[in-house]
Order: sequence, then C-alpha cells, then structure tokens
Amino acid sequence: MTMTALQRPRLLMPWYPSIVLTCCLSTASADLVRPAPWLAGVAADSVYVCLEADDANSTIVEYGLTAAYGQQRTTEYSEPTAYGNRAHNVHLTGLQPNAQYHYRVAHGASVSADYTFWTAPEPGTPARWGFAADSRSQTAVHDAMAGLILAQNPRMMVYGGDLCTSGVSEFAYEYWSTEWFVPNQEALNATAPWVNATGNHEQWNELTRALTQAPAGDSPYFSFDYGDSHILILNTELPYSPGSPQWDFAANDLAAATAVWKVVAFHKSAYAAGGHGEEPGMVAMTQGLFEPHGVDLVLTGHNHFYQHNLVNDIHHMVLGSFGAPLYFPAVASYTILSEQTYCFGIIDTTPSDLTLTTYRDDGSVIEVLRLHQLLGDVNGDGAVNGLDVDPFVDVLLGGAPDRATEFRSDMNGDGTVNGIDVAPFEDAVVTGGGNLLGDVNRDGYIDGLDVARFVDVLLSGRMDVRADMNADGQVDGLDVDLFAAAVLEGGSRAVAEPMSALLLAAGGFGLLAFRPARAAVRRGCRA
Repeated sequence: MTMTALQRPRLLMPWYPSIVLTCCLSTASADLVRPAPWLAGVAADSVYVCLEADDANSTIVEYGLTAAYGQQRTTEYSEPTAYGNRAHNVHLTGLQPNAQYHYRVAHGASVSADYTFWTAPEPGTPARWGFAADSRSQTAVHDAMAGLILAQNPRMMVYGGDLCTSGVSEFAYEYWSTEWFVPNQEALNATAPWVNATGNHEQWNELTRALTQAPAGDSPYFSFDYGDSHILILNTELPYSPGSPQWDFAANDLAAATAVWKVVAFHKSAYAAGGHGEEPGMVAMTQGLFEPHGVDLVLTGHNHFYQHNLVNDIHHMVLGSFGAPLYFPAVASYTILSEQTYCFGIIDTTPSDLTLTTYRDDGSVIEVLRLHQLLGDVNGDGAVNGLDVDPFVDVLLGGAPDRATEFRSDMNGDGTVNGIDVAPFEDAVVTGGGNLLGDVNRDGYIDGLDVARFVDVLLSGRMDVRADMNADGQVDGLDVDLFAAAVLEGGSRAVAEPMSALLLAAGGFGLLAFRPARAAVRRGCRA
C-alpha cells in the first residue's frame, strides 16, 4: 500500500530537522505524491498540467470551460524525480485564448479538487502576470510572500530562479519538496501557470527539468508571447557568451520579436549594486543584444534585495528575494531606487502601457514603473518630432516592422496605418505630440525619478529632447531651473515641445516634402 505521511521515514536535514518528507519508498497502488497539480508553459491555445505520482501509469486530466469538463487528456511524458516517483506532464492543446478553464487530475485512486486557470491573452488584450525570484531557505517567508502574490490574481508567473537551496546535493529532492512546494505556492502553482529562469542553486539538471516546464517542454531557455509582451527566458547556468547557442538563440529571437513590449528574464543580474554585483557576461549580452533590439524591461534575481536600475533606456529590475535571506544593497550611478526588502512584481500590459507594480512583504507598494507608447513617436526615442517623419512614411507605404511601431503610427487607433492617420500625425509633429518635457526616464511622469537621469544627460553633454527644457537644441545650465520647476509641479501637465526649425530639418524628409505623399495617400495609393 502507499505509505501515509506518518509512515514515511523522517529524514534529518540541515534547517529542517522536524519536517516529515513525503517520499514514497514502496508502493502497491498508484497514487499522487503531492495533493495539488501545477501548471506550466501556458500559451494562447495550450498549457501543461503537471503532477507528481508514485508510478509511470498515465495520469488523466479532465478539463473544460465549466466544472462539467467534457474533455480529457492523458500523460504526454513523465520524468523521474526521486524514490521511484515521476513528474507527469499532460499537454492540453486546442484551447481558446484568454479563456478560463476548469480542470482536475486523476491518478490511480486519487482525484484532485477542481482548479481553474486562464490561457494566454492575444495581442491587444489586457494581460496581468507576475515576477518573483529566490524563494529558497526561509519557508515561512516564502509561504507568506506566495500568499501575497496569490492575492494579486496574476494569471501567469515568471520566476527568476533559486527556487530551492540545492538541486544537486543528496537532499536535492527534499529541498525542492520543502522549500518550493509550500502551501501558498502550491495554491498559486495550481492556478497561475509558471515558468522559471534557472538559478545557480537548483541548477539545470534532471530534477529541475522534471519539475519545471516551458511552453515547448524541457527547454533550458525559450521565449513566448503573452498579450502584448514578448518574454525571453534565459539560463545563466549554461554558456551565454557571444557565439554560444544561447547567445545565438537570444539574438535571433529578439530580432524576430514583433510584440509591443520586449521583456527578458534571467537569474544573475547584469546590473546590480551590492550583493553579487554586476554579471559581466550579462552586461555584454545587454549591450550586444538587448539594447540594439529595443528591450524595454529586464527582470532578475540573485541579489537578495530590491533595486531599480536604468541603463541606456532599459529598466533593469532586481527583485531578488521572496524567501531567501536578504543582502545589503548599495547604490550605483545607474540606480534609481534600492531597498533591502523581500519583494515581488505584478505586470499589467496593454498595447499602450506596461505597468510594473512592486510590493514589499507587508503588502505595501515599493514603486510603480509605467512605460508608455507615445502616439506619433514612430522611431521610439520617446519624443514626437521631425525625426519621426521618415519612419512614419516608411510604415505608411511599406508596413510596420513590429507591433510597437505600428501602434505608435496608428494615430486614430483603428488598427490600421493609412491616409486617415496622416493629418493627426502631422499635427503631433508640429505641436510636439504632448511630450512631457522633464520626463527624462520616460515613464510618463515628471518626478524625483527623473532627477538622476537629467543630471546624467546634463553632465554627459548628450542631447535628449525630454531634458532640453527650453528647446534650444542642447541640454545645459539654462535648462536646470525649468526642470526643477517641472519636478516640483509633479508633472501634473503635459508640456508640448516647441517645434524648432532644427527639429523639423532633422527629420530629413521634412513636412513640406511630406505633404505630396500625404495627398497621394488620400487619393488612394494606400487604403
């Protein structure tokens, strides 16, 4: 017979001397090892339902749009975990996008409770998902944090690695069992499909492959679309230097991505002040791939604190512990905010906005980061001016290279860039499109978070249209008082950037040259 929790042997482990582990050493009938299944690798039309059982016999998943189910699938493949147990992976396909499904699992004599999940939304549909990293070691903290995440109702989760203390020691399975599968995490795993960017503690090995899944199965690094986000998951436990398979995968993936928002998640932070500090190899990848390909947001862990760093218009977020012991953070020239706290983030996206709200372990908000796609800012530099004219004409006559560019060119929001968008685009260029002068970090607000970025531009001598407060074509001392006044006002009003002859000429094509093209379009050259 299957051993009950009281019959299973008590294993003595560092930090967990009193925990009774659920290890099946011998069985006579098939049964579940864990009471709850977990979900992984969600897409618009599919998801993996996973569970651990004490044999290789097929698991059955019943599922449907109601609790009456109506459909079922069986184990696609299973993988060994420990003590003869196996992780079963049941792939549900042919699902409807952005739909809530009911499901339950059955294995041998065991039948689970009813659970629900949501499939991935399609582009143009609001999406909510979460990020957290480093849950290892402190199970009480992790369980409480998982409860806070669960209360935010994310429909999908990305984790940044170090889910348990060790994936390679003789107690690897016990660490996974006691540190990752805590009650609130199990409840979250059963309703919010998740993926993991492997950390240096669990490492990439047979057990990690058995307990984690990507949309395409056991991939060590992969990507997927979720709503208007393209999410690239990297593995810092495998080679990622230039020319490596992982570098080439990331390069090809980001070049082909067409989503409005590009997000990359991995374990070891490229930029971090304090803790483990910067990871040189990921700095190289950031400079060589993320920046040229327009990545908007980078999510990492490894450093056990909260830190918001901004480097070359990419927000590098360190959300380094929702369970692991905290480190002391520091501050670098690129640091916007740094705090020693347990933390997690909730991401909400639409075609026009990406909002990352970060939380502490008491449920309070650390900060809210808002990224916004500005209509008319076709070249994506954060301002609407003459430099957008040529890119707009290219989209108008030849189509957009990606959905972000298309969205910023579709001035009337009807889903198509055509002649109807020409007049509002021209007006936006002439008036400055309501650009926020002083919003130097381009989060849609003028506040204290812009100060460090403004000072950096001022001291470097670079030109930034958001920092050029008097619109004289350069950022210098004459802009300081105007910037300070804008910050003190709290960014309560959008200030249209004056359009100078310099900015108009910089567009190359120019509005005068653009008018014949506009007339031709209105005559029907492009519907």
